[in-house]
Amino acid sequence: MGSALVLLLPEHATYRAERRLAAMMAGEGEGFVRSIVFGFKRFARHVLQETGGAAAKRITKVGRRLLLKRILAEEAEHMQAFARAAKQRGFTETLEDAMEEMRSYGIDQDALLKAKSALGDEYLCQKLDDLALIYSRYRDKMAGRYNDTGDMLDALAEKIPGARLLEGAEVWIDGFSFFNPQERKILKALFQKVEVVHITLAFDLENGARNQNEGSLFYRQAQTLQQLKLMAQELQIPVRVHELKENQRFRSKGLAAIEQGAFSFPLMVQQEAAGIALVEAATRRLEMEAAAADIVRLCREKGLRWRDIAVLTRDEAVYGDMLALTLEDCGIPYFRDNKRAGVHHPLAELLRSAFEVLRGWRYDAVFRALKTGFFPQTRGETDLLENYVLEFGIRGSHWTMDEAWHWQRRRSLEEEEEATEKGKALLDKVDHYRRAAAEPLQGFALAVKAAATVRGYAEAAYQLLLELQVPQTLERWADEAERAGRLAEAREHRQIWDDVISLLEQMVETSGDEKIKVREFEDILGDGLDALQISLIPPGLDYVTVADFEQNSIGNARAVYILGANEGIMPRRSHEKGLLSDADRLHLKEAGLELPQGSVEGSFNERFLLYKGFTEARDYSGFPMRLPIRKEMLSCRLR
Repeated sequence: MGSALVLLLPEHATYRAERRLAAMMAGEGEGFVRSIVFGFKRFARHVLQETGGAAAKRITKVGRRLLLKRILAEEAEHMQAFARAAKQRGFTETLEDAMEEMRSYGIDQDALLKAKSALGDEYLCQKLDDLALIYSRYRDKMAGRYNDTGDMLDALAEKIPGARLLEGAEVWIDGFSFFNPQERKILKALFQKVEVVHITLAFDLENGARNQNEGSLFYRQAQTLQQLKLMAQELQIPVRVHELKENQRFRSKGLAAIEQGAFSFPLMVQQEAAGIALVEAATRRLEMEAAAADIVRLCREKGLRWRDIAVLTRDEAVYGDMLALTLEDCGIPYFRDNKRAGVHHPLAELLRSAFEVLRGWRYDAVFRALKTGFFPQTRGETDLLENYVLEFGIRGSHWTMDEAWHWQRRRSLEEEEEATEKGKALLDKVDHYRRAAAEPLQGFALAVKAAATVRGYAEAAYQLLLELQVPQTLERWADEAERAGRLAEAREHRQIWDDVISLLEQMVETSGDEKIKVREFEDILGDGLDALQISLIPPGLDYVTVADFEQNSIGNARAVYILGANEGIMPRRSHEKGLLSDADRLHLKEAGLELPQGSVEGSFNERFLLYKGFTEARDYSGFPMRLPIRKEMLSCRLR
């Protein structure tokens, strides 16, 4: 059969590459048994399954945050710089990002403490002390029990020499603009193991001197090429650099001109603009409607398929939901190529509100739970119950009282106390709805009261979900969404159950027999729900892809629409974020630690992201933008 042919891509690009490879080989009447498409994570799992090391329990991203939450609670008295921040909601997400960054750059607690000795900034030293403490405790709790993505990638570099899959293999690596130290270790092992390695980098070799400038469009790619050359030189492996000059993508002079002149100065006037459309609109809604109308035009008049078209946005939070509604209104099938936040799903809201009900049966908590759709009442019945509760100010123990609810409106003192038959019927209905709603929540409250450990609270939550028949309801919603053609929504309903059960299992796995207060469990559960992300594969074959600039797989789409080409959005303003400021990172660099340079590096990389997005299309690119009515809505400068 021959040696393996391995294609390594960013994780988000593997699905489309596999599909294109399958279609290409099917067109030639052949299969592709030797050809394998991997991301680094899947590549690690495949190699470890062959060579050993894949049997350890794997802790997910959510599990890591739960473990960090526990460590923060245990070490609260020893924290210095993070003492107050550790109590804030969402801090574990920031901390987990910092830990993952440290891991990918080969930085452990010893490296942090060593760098501290060369620093004079007291607050930064306190940060390093806290990070070293947390990292040390994290590794202690992980040792011999769990395996995370960082462990798998470290093990991959060690196991590659013994992998039979890679004997005589040829490897192609595409879609990366740089490699972190952890990935470079894997590449180094590959260089020594396989027959040939092909690595593609998108930049202009002819501007060699300019590419060495940190502000250059292709600075990061040029640095990556230098690092790979030095690595090969150390291993005494020959390197051949082949420049691909022939244009295989652009079919119009306008698109080719953007590729050549974007972010160049002075601007060069082009005689032709075929393939480019600049559209101004007064509002975001009109901007999206213009794009949707033009998508329909291309399919009707130019013979394009939905799958030939993509929409790029720089601000998914602003454009995502509204764009989805606009495309639905126009009858355009679409797929949002991004991860969805599980925290907004009704199942996540049910768990949050159910625990909140325990703190006094407040009106807002109870009805947030009822309106998730998992209780037996219809929406009309819930509204009737809510109106009654609001009218009479019902709260607290009134929800669980044995006596029937008997309050009713009297318009005068002379009115008889005896209710009319119609009034009695209404009271009976309301009381029936109240009991149906309160019964499962009351049973849940008793189970939580009897529990004292993480395991007990998790089991109480699980029993509540079973009592409310949540799995059956989610399956019914998924079937209804499928019949209505909302295939992505159907998969989301089916996946969220597995994700929530996995979250509860991770909580039990990491802290099962630990005794904590119910409020602490609620906080940990809230952090876990915040971390849930639903990743979906495209539900069909013919759809418009909606994606952002940072992670997408739309290369070679025939038409691309770029929304929001306005100042402040393109290029996006970079802001400091995370536990380490830009100044902190600069001091650590001077102390010998390699780390990304924060917002400074982000500003330089922003232009390459835009360049890549502007050059994705083969035939046609549209740039709808809002009119400069206000200062923050000025058109962006693409230079």
